[in-house]
Amino acid sequence: MAAKKKKVKASSPKNQKPLHLVLGLILIIVVLFAVKGMQHSTTSVPVMTAEKTFDFANATLTLNDQKIGFVNGTFSVNDPATGEHSARIGTRTLDSKGDKAAAIILDSPGGSGAFYYLVGSTLVDGKEKYSKPVLLGDRIKIESVTVTDPQEHDNGEITVEYLDRGPQDAMVVAPTVKMTAKYSFEDNGELIQVLQ
Repeated sequence: MAAKKKKVKASSPKNQKPLHLVLGLILIIVVLFAVKGMQHSTTSVPVMTAEKTFDFANATLTLNDQKIGFVNGTFSVNDPATGEHSARIGTRTLDSKGDKAAAIILDSPGGSGAFYYLVGSTLVDGKEKYSKPVLLGDRIKIESVTVTDPQEHDNGEITVEYLDRGPQDAMVVAPTVKMTAKYSFEDNGELIQVLQ
């Protein structure tokens, strides 16, 4: 009796992926990873540029003819002759290019006053230049500080929005009157008020 041959059903070509397509796909993936690795290695090389930090927190500024050296954003002295004096750097903001900056200083020279100042910073001859602080008010409430990029008609502007008291209000009254102050950078880095 002759042995029956078993028929093996060949699998359909639709269900099999040709070997060359699989190998091609693997090759494409390997090439993409290699290209991505080369791009990463070329973009991660440090570029030598001057870093603009505008480190108000460690600046020395003059408030009311007194030099104040900030350390990590604060200044504090308790002198028996002159009393307690403290100041701190508050809100800090940059323009969109990172070339100009502004910060709010809260100065408490003793007594009940809490004086808010605006200080600007810009690059002059490649170095950070801090403006003389400009007094905004006593016991006001800062709402926002923005710095705009230089335009044709200015070197960049700082806009401060804050709440103050009305002209007849006592200092104990909470500030509720909306105010806006604008300052422009002069060529030497100082601030000048923009009349609205």
